[in-house]
Amino acid sequence: MTSIPAGRLIRFALLSLGALMILAPYIFMISTAGKTQSDIFTSSLSLIPEHFYFAENFAKAFAKVPMATLLWNGVIVCGLIFFFQVLVAIPCAYAMAKLKFRAARFMMVLVMLGLLVPIHATALPLYVAFD
Repeated sequence: MTSIPAGRLIRFALLSLGALMILAPYIFMISTAGKTQSDIFTSSLSLIPEHFYFAENFAKAFAKVPMATLLWNGVIVCGLIFFFQVLVAIPCAYAMAKLKFRAARFMMVLVMLGLLVPIHATALPLYVAFD
């Protein structure tokens, strides 16, 4: 039997801990989806519910919310956003790649700086501005 190097073991432990931290909210959501409302708000915290109510909870949720309409709205919005982004991006990309103009380097720097800003950093200010 071969021994595992300490560095590899530490790396595996850190990666496992990171994966657990990322997956924990999803595990908690799936666990909570199978509980009754009284089980959710009890003082004891457990991942495995005493009784499974997945079918009843999802049936109630789909009865209250028109999920097909919401999904169709999402498809329409995403499709239109994609269409207009491509419609604008293709001429811009062609102009920046083929045409020689004075501000070409500056425009490329602006595009790269725009890619550095995460979308989440602009989402809240846009929401506040348009609400």
